[in-house]
Amino acid sequence: MSHKSWLTPRLLLGTVVAISMIVAVACGGDDEEETTSTAAESTASTSSSTSTASTSSSSSTSSSTASTASSSETATAKPEATTEAAPAPKPSVQPKSGGRVISTGSRDPVSFDVHNATSSVFVQHNAKMYSSLVWSPDAGVIAPDAAKEWTISDDGKTWTFTLHDNVKYHSNINGIAGPRDGTTMTGKDVEYSMEKIMGLVDGVVSARSGWMKEFVDIDRDDLGMSSDGQQVSFHLVQPFAGLIDILAIGFSGIMPDGTTREMLNERSYGSGPYKLKSFERGSTWIYEKDPDYFRAGLPYLDEWEIQLIRSSEVAQSAFLTRQVEVSRTMPSPDNNDLYNKAKAEGKIDWIGFTTTCRPQGVNMNATKPPFDNDNLRRAVNLAVDRWGYAEVVHFGEDRWTPTVYLDETTWGRPPSEVAKMEGWAKGDAKAAEIEQAKQLVAQEFPDGLSLTMLVRDTSAYARQGEYVAGELAKIGIDVTIDLMQASQLFPLAQNLNYEIWSYYFCQTTNTPEEMFGSYFLTGGSRNWLGYSSEVVDAKYLELAASPDSATRKARGLELEDIILADLPSAPLGVQNGRSSYYTEIQNITVPLGQQYMWPKREHVWRTDV
Repeated sequence: MSHKSWLTPRLLLGTVVAISMIVAVACGGDDEEETTSTAAESTASTSSSTSTASTSSSSSTSSSTASTASSSETATAKPEATTEAAPAPKPSVQPKSGGRVISTGSRDPVSFDVHNATSSVFVQHNAKMYSSLVWSPDAGVIAPDAAKEWTISDDGKTWTFTLHDNVKYHSNINGIAGPRDGTTMTGKDVEYSMEKIMGLVDGVVSARSGWMKEFVDIDRDDLGMSSDGQQVSFHLVQPFAGLIDILAIGFSGIMPDGTTREMLNERSYGSGPYKLKSFERGSTWIYEKDPDYFRAGLPYLDEWEIQLIRSSEVAQSAFLTRQVEVSRTMPSPDNNDLYNKAKAEGKIDWIGFTTTCRPQGVNMNATKPPFDNDNLRRAVNLAVDRWGYAEVVHFGEDRWTPTVYLDETTWGRPPSEVAKMEGWAKGDAKAAEIEQAKQLVAQEFPDGLSLTMLVRDTSAYARQGEYVAGELAKIGIDVTIDLMQASQLFPLAQNLNYEIWSYYFCQTTNTPEEMFGSYFLTGGSRNWLGYSSEVVDAKYLELAASPDSATRKARGLELEDIILADLPSAPLGVQNGRSSYYTEIQNITVPLGQQYMWPKREHVWRTDV
């Protein structure tokens, strides 16, 4: 492994200055969008400098990127702009106003700082209370939100957004008004919010949206952001159409200029469709319609209630007994027939999707012993029976897909190829892998090896952790599980204060650029593996400069091969997902970024009010 060195994560500002424009067309031509999978790559129209078409997806990749007017697979120097009101919902009958929806959640938000959150369990709260410049109301669509339009300069490096003039903040909590209640959002607020996301305000980079810093020209005197009244501009180091995807996720909300993290511990400072009505930590959060929301008539609902249920099995029971009416939980085998029966009777419906939660794997801290040992990391990869993992953790191979880091449909390897890789064997071949892993551990640690593994304390993560610990016991590694909440686990992982942890990382755009730039690039915003490779860093630039999707895929697979040789994380495959709801509830959608873009829910309505 002469090509890499393990380093503590650091900010890698300006790394990708040389990156060229990323193209839009997915490998294999125009793919049909399916509601059962992630809509992948939304493309910005290039018909004019101010188009009237919303950004929409015509392929099955996941980053919004600019295409040429002819949609040919050639690199373009200039992404183009879009302006359009957010699309109207598509119900079969006229929407009704009023009523409440009760959905499942699993955690209290750590704070009201939408930038500082990392998990979808936090953003499902905060995103209801915040507006962003743009948003994704449905699969394949990115539409204006607080911005009513935007334009892009001829060289593709200056994006200028014009805000609606009636976006008002609300920060009241339990009926107590806040200092910015009723004040209007300005370009200065957007400028401040983006600088805060990039870590230019207090040094804390948003783990989700912060990677925009690699493309914004922060070396300018104005840090790459400027504003004038209701307009705000991003000044980029080179064209980067994927900026629109980052701005659409729920972690890119806009807050008033000067809002500090300390202030956000006390109350939200948003302008979204809902404001917080009341809450009981560990139990219930109730959000009520903002009567002054800038889109007249929205949201349709009067209230949205989130019931916190930590166990997926208990959440399923609550859904089947209608204690909650919307739940993003794949039913267990015991409940599968009950879900199917309720659907056949017309009581419930669901939308299936392939998770964007990748990379998933056993993460090993190779910056220090014992996982600075190459043979130990290889032994862990050999030890885990992935097919048993699918049965135990995800309740069956039909609910799980063999995949490495990149997705299996567009950028990565097909499952049939993954199944032939080291660590993915079955039967006698797996027994041989386990025996080889035993020998490696005995060779490197003749006195035995004991480890502590961090595990997040939800039922799915607990199953994952217990399974992995059991597999490692087979090769002579004694694992103690340290079960903890996400708010405890994330700081430990971020600061590399761990030996080993199993986890589902989740992407928001599902592109090779996000995968490698966030998780494996030196200083990546979610590189909690401590991984650093000069070769990977250099080849990342080549990836992002790819002139066509075939080259982009080939370069992504090359990066994947390099990282697999180092094994900072032993991949485990990914699970499928489902969003279930009672049929009186209309316009439940699965946007581009799934759980990272859907929590606004302003278009959801009830037929029974």
